Amino acid sequence: MWTFASPRIIVFGDDALAFLEGEKVSKALIVTDDTIVKLGFVDEVKKRIKAERVEIFSEVEPEPSIDTALKCARVAREFQPDLIVAVGGGSVMDVAKTARVLMEIDIDPIAITPFTDLSEYGYKKKAKLIAIPTTSGTGADATWAIVLTDKKEGRKLSTANKETPLGP
Repeated sequence: MWTFASPRIIVFGDDALAFLEGEKVSKALIVTDDTIVKLGFVDEVKKRIKAERVEIFSEVEPEPSIDTALKCARVAREFQPDLIVAVGGGSVMDVAKTARVLMEIDIDPIAITPFTDLSEYGYKKKAKLIAIPTTSGTGADATWAIVLTDKKEGRKLSTANKETPLGP
């Protein structure tokens, strides 16, 4: 049987970023790409996050590689945020979802399947994940699928698990 888990809350409209101001967190990690940073979108998000520390990982490329997801996960593991904010398109969302899981558990991203019980590996969803999509159509902000590129093998990999969607 397959199920679909959508985010618990969908906030939209002109003042949607104000939602971030209500999040009580000590450390936040913003996952994005260089273009979104240059356009000033990250600054707009950052000034609304009420956290003691905010780190930015802006190395996500189009068709993100497994290596990029692992690098973001290392940053998250070291920083230990209680909030991860993905600002960008589907590539950013996929890297953020992967990092959220891998900051807690040591598992090959390829091993994350719909049949993997991540809690058996110790996954507790320590960080809340909020997505701020800047594109439409990928669905990455509302699904538990993750698409990463294996550059060594020259192929895309799709991982999915019901524990990877957004929210608490």
